[in-house]
Amino acid sequence: MEMATSEAAEGVSERLGADHRRLDDLLAETKRVWADGDPETARRRFHAFREGLERHIEVEERVLFPAFETLTGTTPDGPTGGLRMEHRELRKLLAEVAVQLEEAPPAGRAPVLPVLEARLAAHNDIEERRVYPTVDRLARKTGALANLVHRLAMF
Repeated sequence: MEMATSEAAEGVSERLGADHRRLDDLLAETKRVWADGDPETARRRFHAFREGLERHIEVEERVLFPAFETLTGTTPDGPTGGLRMEHRELRKLLAEVAVQLEEAPPAGRAPVLPVLEARLAAHNDIEERRVYPTVDRLARKTGALANLVHRLAMF
């Protein structure tokens, strides 16, 4: 019971927002060590970032977006459809960056990395300003927040 109480206090905004910051830190570390000429560490950091972002996207698409659609009465073609499309674009950029980090010389630039960073920042801003607070508010109002946060934590 104690867990449900703390989960109810922590909403989607806190949980997924914290994951955004964790992922941002991994991406920034990737850029820093790449610029410092340490390609192996950069590749490892990027691999951790990519795995984390893939997991984050999966939880949004399998748990959060359906909850948003149910709570708001929208369809997958609504606001979440645009976010799913952005997820597909982010996955393509992830693959491009991975190739560039494997092929580029240590002192070379990975030109897609800043593009990925900018697209991710814009995407995260929409989620953190619109989607997460809406889900928190409506799920709290209907008494579904603790269950939703628990389901998010399972990933």
